[in-house]
Amino acid sequence: MRVRDWALARLAEQDLLQVFDGAPDDAAPSIGWSPRPDGKGQRDVFHDGDGRAHQYACLYAAPGTRSREDERQNGLGGTTDNVFQVTAAGGDQRRCGLAVEKVLDALHGQRLPGGGICRADAFAPTPRIDRDPSPSRAYVPLIFRVTSGDA
Repeated sequence: MRVRDWALARLAEQDLLQVFDGAPDDAAPSIGWSPRPDGKGQRDVFHDGDGRAHQYACLYAAPGTRSREDERQNGLGGTTDNVFQVTAAGGDQRRCGLAVEKVLDALHGQRLPGGGICRADAFAPTPRIDRDPSPSRAYVPLIFRVTSGDA
């Protein structure tokens, strides 16, 4: 199972978290929780009754890369690090905080079926504010690393 697929599946299991593979409004609709009566995803972020964005997560996956430590020690490397970002967001700091908790619960410290463990890098806990969408949104970018191999 690819790391991207594993991460999307884990995130989609979280209750009340809208999940996007990439940025909202891209070609693919959200997965996992849906506010729609038919349960289908939507291409944009759901807005709660107060007009603010519901808590959501956007996965940005990257291909696996060789660990720099392994490169330095033996030239070729024995492990593959998969690094990806999940941006946790919501219409205010509270909803953003809920999204961060759900993302960390889904991914941090979890073992992948094929081996390796997923860990979150240290991050600034204060949400940033994106004023471009209306209404504005609070977000926290979270970087995850999955290391597998003979390390």
